[in-house]
Parts: sequence; structure tokens; C-alpha cells
Amino acid sequence: MGFRMSIHVINNDTDYGDDHKLYGYFGYDAVKKSFDYIHKFINEQDDILSDSLYADPKECYDMLCCLPAVDDIRLSEKEFEEFSKLYLEDVKRNKSPFCYDFVQKYMDEIVKIPGDKIVYWC
Repeated sequence: MGFRMSIHVINNDTDYGDDHKLYGYFGYDAVKKSFDYIHKFINEQDDILSDSLYADPKECYDMLCCLPAVDDIRLSEKEFEEFSKLYLEDVKRNKSPFCYDFVQKYMDEIVKIPGDKIVYWC
């Protein structure tokens, strides 16, 4: 089934994404780079996935794939920039060049906007 990732930019109250599926659509090994990075934030901030049972990224990803949605995950500018880089690598490896180019365009735009970002999947 997979999730559509959405990003809310707090400083300009704009939403991006909700246009492709990666997490939940591909197995853990295919998204390992970006998921291993964002796992610590999910594990700290999501009501369900903050349980110690999901301290391991693969266990967390497997459970995430069974949920209808993930809580809002707040990332700082630098955290989002790193996540964006890793996420785009996973998109490039797993999706079509058209999808990658489309996602890269708005991810690069978001990285340039100062302030925290909210990332979520549903």
C-alpha cells in the first residue's frame, strides 16, 4: 500500500508532497538510508512508535507499514536538510527519473526555507 509523505513548512505555512509513495511501498532495505536517519525522530515523537519495542529501525519500519498514519515529526533546518539528501537518494534508487526530478525540485526548495519542518506520512 505505502504512505504518501507530506511536509509542512512552518515559516510560510505551506504544504508540499503527498504525491508519491516510498515508505511502506518498498521494503526496509530499499529505504534504509533515509529511514535509519529519521528513525530516531520518529521513535522520539510518534505516540505508538516511541515504544522501546521499536528502538531498532527495521522493527520500527515494519510496524510503521502496518499503521494508517504516522504522527507529525518535527525536524530542524539542518535535520531536514540531511533527511532530504538521504530521502532523495532513496527516491532516485527506487522510483522513476520523472518522480525523482519532481520530488527533488520541491525538496530543494524546502531546504532553502529557514525554520523547522513537519514531516508526516498517511
